[in-house]
Amino acid sequence: MVRDRVRKTISSTTSAEVVEAAARSVVSREKSLSEAALDYKIPKTTLFRYVAKLKASTKPASVSFRPRYIRRLHLRWPGCLEQSAIIHSRTVQHRHFQTAP
Repeated sequence: MVRDRVRKTISSTTSAEVVEAAARSVVSREKSLSEAALDYKIPKTTLFRYVAKLKASTKPASVSFRPRYIRRLHLRWPGCLEQSAIIHSRTVQHRHFQTAP
């Protein structure tokens, strides 16, 4: 039996700039965590992780707001294979979700 998988999360649909703006608004106490999560349409758990990361940092300007899976990709693949790995992951994603590349 073939099953149609429905994506339950919205991972990788929020840009790093939006996450950074939301985290900085929480740290500066302009908004609460819940308000920022609703306003920027980010899951609270994701926003909480980046707010904690920003608060713990001694240099707030150097905090990275890239998703974790991008860093994992860089650790697994050497530079020469990186581009082919990205192309492969996009192809698999397009096949899985049946979207155009």
